[in-house]
Amino acid sequence: MKPLIIAHRGASAEAPENTLAAFRLAWEQGADAVEMDLRMTRDNQVAVIHDADLRRVAGNAHKVAALDAVDLVQIQTGLGRGSAKHTTVPLLAQVLREVPKGRRVFLELKAGAGLVEGVRQVLEASWLDPEQVVIIGFDHALVQQAREAMPVVETAWVVDYPSIWNLTHLIKLAVSHRIGGLDLRVDWPLTEPDVARAHEAGLKLYIWTVDDLVRARELAAMRVNGLTTNIPERLRRAVFPPSR
Repeated sequence: MKPLIIAHRGASAEAPENTLAAFRLAWEQGADAVEMDLRMTRDNQVAVIHDADLRRVAGNAHKVAALDAVDLVQIQTGLGRGSAKHTTVPLLAQVLREVPKGRRVFLELKAGAGLVEGVRQVLEASWLDPEQVVIIGFDHALVQQAREAMPVVETAWVVDYPSIWNLTHLIKLAVSHRIGGLDLRVDWPLTEPDVARAHEAGLKLYIWTVDDLVRARELAAMRVNGLTTNIPERLRRAVFPPSR
């Protein structure tokens, strides 16, 4: 089993994170999937942005939840980083229109009243097959809500490290909440038997954020289901070197 190469917020080492430029570059670099963060705007549109405000990506204090989508998408982000001279916060619907056939999206639920319903509506209106979508998040109750609203879509619980739970308990919790997988921070001291236990419980196992090429090869050998990375092209070459 080959792990998916999942571009973290797009090819974010080379283009502004969570922008169309970053997602387009990830597809060009052969990523199997892209991961993105979702929040609600004031007028109940689903925006693709990690932080609650625009300080880090645009240099201003505007809150995403206090802006209408029409205003949010006019604000320049990334400040010219990489090859993108002008980038803005996209809406989820815009991003989904450009997903290539057979590729996948990992949608991380951040915050906002009605976020799950908003995502459901956008997905329903898109051309994507349910198999192309994975809903993820740190809040397992929110992920569980998404699973109930979209039962045909895969879900995974994102867990930081260190955690108050050990892996055995995490597996039990995910199974009991009928969440389909775990998405663990790369610092987890995983072993091959750990990965096998998750799979035996019926769970997928994804790892974030993997930019160390040696660790990526180790995790791939353990048969994890996916590696989320800021450098999808380099990671792919390291994990799947071209045959001579």
